[in-house]
Amino acid sequence: SNRHLAIEHYQYFRTNEATAAKHNDDALLQSLRDGRGDAAHQRYADNSTREVVAREAVGMGDQLDAAIVAGFPAKFTNDPGYELGAENEEPDLWTISKQSPPAAQAGLETATGEMMRHYGTHLRAFVRSLLN
Repeated sequence: SNRHLAIEHYQYFRTNEATAAKHNDDALLQSLRDGRGDAAHQRYADNSTREVVAREAVGMGDQLDAAIVAGFPAKFTNDPGYELGAENEEPDLWTISKQSPPAAQAGLETATGEMMRHYGTHLRAFVRSLLN
């Protein structure tokens, strides 16, 4: 869906810009490195994606969906006649999001940061499982 691709584009362009500029204090990069949830997910199992990651994603869904709708122009989130990426376009939704009101920008950062924190936790658990 467009909303899924919109959040992927936002995260992609934002983290690439922060990494290239060596802005290690970027909120999304900090969320990705945040290890506070690691103790609860020390082990990665074959069913972790379905049993843990999917459950967490569902739990974050409403907050993330609301942030996406508020943080991007309706063309990218609510227009059934527009298909993001259909014309091989790569809109920089990080830059586009900066035109949203500050509260919408903050909501998008918070929701995406939470998603990235969970991703980092599970990625580290997966790497530990490979090393053991």
